[in-house]
Amino acid sequence: MKPESRRVKMTKKVLCDSLIHLLFQKDIQHVTIKEICDYADINRSTYYRYYQNPFDQLNKIQEELIHELYLHIEKLVKNIDSSLQSASSNYTSNMIEYLEYVQSQRDVIQILLSIFPDNQFLTTFVRHIQANLQTLSPVANNSFRLYDFIFASSGCIGLLVHWLTNDPEMSAEDLAKSMVSYTILFTSKKQQ
Repeated sequence: MKPESRRVKMTKKVLCDSLIHLLFQKDIQHVTIKEICDYADINRSTYYRYYQNPFDQLNKIQEELIHELYLHIEKLVKNIDSSLQSASSNYTSNMIEYLEYVQSQRDVIQILLSIFPDNQFLTTFVRHIQANLQTLSPVANNSFRLYDFIFASSGCIGLLVHWLTNDPEMSAEDLAKSMVSYTILFTSKKQQ
């Protein structure tokens, strides 16, 4: 698949921003393509080049966001190894980078968390994080380790969701330091 041009990416971003802006004002069922295009100052034919309707657009936004989040999570997991204590500054830098990306997508994530009644976005996101984190610890044959893993991963995810929805003043760096300290605690416990 050919990478998108800068122009296409910018057009999609403007359309995304337009939809998100409108979703803070009304339910998706009441958002029209005309409103999206008017707010974005883009014609309808351009809109239809990328999306069928607002529901399709929101689903594609979700897919792209989850893909980007996955890439960041995989990068984080690759930096966790048995010598995490010595690699913690690199891990912390990667965590800050990840959280800054998440913070830049705060509005989109808040909409996705609130729109899908079955928490499809959060469930998909959490499953991927846990699948990646689970590679760090052989929890399958050890129920105690499994509980450690569930506690650590659920706690970090809970912190992330709380930060996104309730604490916009906390910096990505402060949250990263907290999450890294929990991860170090979890991985040092697995080595015992």
